[in-house]
Amino acid sequence: MNLKHALLFTAVFAAAAFFGATVQAADEKAPAASVEAAAPAAAETKAPADKAEAKAEDKADAKAEAKADDKAAAKTKPLVVYWSWSETHNTKVVAEMLQKKTDADIKVIELVTPYPTDFGGVMQAGQRDLREKKAPAIKEMELDLSKYDPIYVGTPIWFSTYAPPVRTFLQSYDFKGKTVALFCTHGQGNPATFTYLKDAKTAVPEIKYFDEVFAFKGTEAANAGPALDAWIKKVTEKK
Repeated sequence: MNLKHALLFTAVFAAAAFFGATVQAADEKAPAASVEAAAPAAAETKAPADKAEAKAEDKADAKAEAKADDKAAAKTKPLVVYWSWSETHNTKVVAEMLQKKTDADIKVIELVTPYPTDFGGVMQAGQRDLREKKAPAIKEMELDLSKYDPIYVGTPIWFSTYAPPVRTFLQSYDFKGKTVALFCTHGQGNPATFTYLKDAKTAVPEIKYFDEVFAFKGTEAANAGPALDAWIKKVTEKK
């Protein structure tokens, strides 16, 4: 082999070696590039999964909160609150009957300065408070209304409306989220006049009142049982 052939052979061999090394390097580099290309795809796949997981967690949290609210509501019990004045205390008779039928707690509204004990005196004082739209001071009650629902509020009917001490009670407490059902006893007159006790609802309009008021003639209060049962059923079904 002459010198010319030797140099040509050497050049060809070197070129082949260089080409082989380049191909090998490219082959070794390719998987890394593939991994890098796969990384965004993996991130894109992970993003919807994260969103789905977050959505599932939000749904679980909402369900847990709803369950907690239902549990809290299930722990509430009825409350009967009333004010009564008369020798026979007709409203008291109905209130206590209502308490027994619903297994409710019961509270009595008491005035800081009581009305006169004679009929003429109490009617005069009551009429004055109604005319002047006064809310006479009542004694503070230890009441946590979060424990109660529905809340039954009772009053005698004075001059075709509710007694002023009941106005004070309705204005003194926060009844947000509660159902307030009004009941009353009356003497002479048409019970339809008192069916909705519009004055009481106007005094504290933000209260959620049950539509139908239970009205019963005072002298027949002891016989209110059957009518009271029907009304209680309506209240509890609507609550």
